[in-house]
Amino acid sequence: MALPALLQAFPPRPDWSYTAATWPRVQRFVQRLADWHRVTAPISLAFMVACGAGLVFLTTEVRPVRFLPPGSRWVRDLEWFNAAIGPFQSVDVVLAFDAAQQGIGDRAALVQEVESRLRGMDDVRGSSSSATFLPEDLFGAAARGRVRSVIRRGVIDGRLRRNRDTLVQAGMVADAGDREWWRVSLQVANFTADKERRLRAAVPGIVTEAAAFLEVPPPADTFCTGGVPLVIAAQGELLDSLLESSVTAFLTIGIVLALFFRTISVGLVAMVPNVFPLAIVFGGMGWLGWPLDVGGMMTASIAMGIAVDDTVHLVSWFRRLGQGATTVRERVDGALARVAVPMIRSAVVLGLAFAVFGFCGFKPIAQFGVLLATLLGVALVGDLVQTPAILSGPVGRIMSRSR
Repeated sequence: MALPALLQAFPPRPDWSYTAATWPRVQRFVQRLADWHRVTAPISLAFMVACGAGLVFLTTEVRPVRFLPPGSRWVRDLEWFNAAIGPFQSVDVVLAFDAAQQGIGDRAALVQEVESRLRGMDDVRGSSSSATFLPEDLFGAAARGRVRSVIRRGVIDGRLRRNRDTLVQAGMVADAGDREWWRVSLQVANFTADKERRLRAAVPGIVTEAAAFLEVPPPADTFCTGGVPLVIAAQGELLDSLLESSVTAFLTIGIVLALFFRTISVGLVAMVPNVFPLAIVFGGMGWLGWPLDVGGMMTASIAMGIAVDDTVHLVSWFRRLGQGATTVRERVDGALARVAVPMIRSAVVLGLAFAVFGFCGFKPIAQFGVLLATLLGVALVGDLVQTPAILSGPVGRIMSRSR
């Protein structure tokens, strides 16, 4: 409502129009690229496909330490903590026992044996469990490989039951009435998704071997949880959300363009330059090994929504000029004469506005601004180079006949 009112109050000059005299160097350069459409079209499409192949290598990262500037006090304190005390990352291995499954002494012995075996794995720097809070003489038989004595088991069970509330308060044991969970907490360093998957796959076998070694029944269930699995799951969810939002935006915008132009072929062609920046930027990040965080995840659908505006203007003018007896190349030149300069201006204004966020100390916001500014710049290249090249070839002639 405000913009029409302002245009009515401050009308533009009646003789204003975009002609060859408006930024002639920019226009001539863009039109020259359109003249080379037999070269620029296949090269731009091949480059888009080559960069897009890097999407399979795109990774995400949501570690909180990456959200802060590298030289901040919090990062330095965390690095000192990891070096002087122990890793900050943790993985919890939980053993679930049925209430009537076995004695509490057998459970404690099994937890101690499992902890001992897990502590010997690569990248595990420390561990803690219920065994950490109990005297070793209670279930030292676990270290020798057997829990044989019925009398010893009875003594251990009695003493452990008296101290069971202490374990529950310490968070090492959880009681749900019909099931009991015992936790082994591992401090890990440099843990990646692959290492977490290997640990998750190895834990059931380790628990089974430990139970057989002690001649005690295995737990009813075993699973991994904790900070590291949570972060890794969030990273996977982030990548899935990026893919889902991009595909949803592509389908939604493609359907709207097909309805707007009243033909599916034109809608599909108009979507090519809008996929161009996503393939180049995110595919390039995959090839270079640059991770994507929570801020960058939001940029894909936003950039596609902004970039489609320029594409619609260019394709609309191309089809509108087809009402006259002009050639395809003349229509492309006429469309560029009307939209090239406004497209450049809007991309520069929006790009600079979003690039300001790159100076933010909170890294997700910084990546959001830099990525979105980069996507808008690459989208402008796609609209000024790829789209005119596509329209100047056979696709443009087909679109002209489909009016």
